[in-house]
Amino acid sequence: APSTKLIMFVQIGSRNQDAMEASFSLRFASRMKGVDIASAGRGDRDDERSRTALLRSQEEVRRLQDARKEDQEKLSKSQAAIRSLQAQVRARAPGRPSVS
Repeated sequence: APSTKLIMFVQIGSRNQDAMEASFSLRFASRMKGVDIASAGRGDRDDERSRTALLRSQEEVRRLQDARKEDQEKLSKSQAAIRSLQAQVRARAPGRPSVS
């Protein structure tokens, strides 16, 4: 039987702001590693397994996309809070005591 191999390239950024997407990409690649692509076309039973694996992978992609969206929203809120605090610090008049 012929052997089928698939190579998946995952680009990972090294910057801190790339960490979340890198994590999602690595998890997806890890899950895809378990999919048996070589079984495609080997009969109804293997076709059903392939369809099931495809559906699981599609669901995983949707779940990761949703999680990424939630994390991006949290990050955006945190960045807005940081900008607000920075503006407050800049607005303080020199020589005024800081309030804790």
